[in-house]
Amino acid sequence: IYLVTVTSQAVGGSTETLCAQIHEPKELLSIVVTLRTDDRNLTILQQGSIRKDFYKCVPFK
Repeated sequence: IYLVTVTSQAVGGSTETLCAQIHEPKELLSIVVTLRTDDRNLTILQQGSIRKDFYKCVPFK
């Protein structure tokens, strides 16, 4: 089971928060969350080797 949440309408220049949760993974997992815009890609969260419950919130602009 996984869940990723983020503000539905991010406002440029303000700090937003992304939260990701993985519950009871059945196998070794990795997660990458990338925000894509017209002119660039911003990797907000990258985590490898997830073996057990995982929860992390990351601020981004």
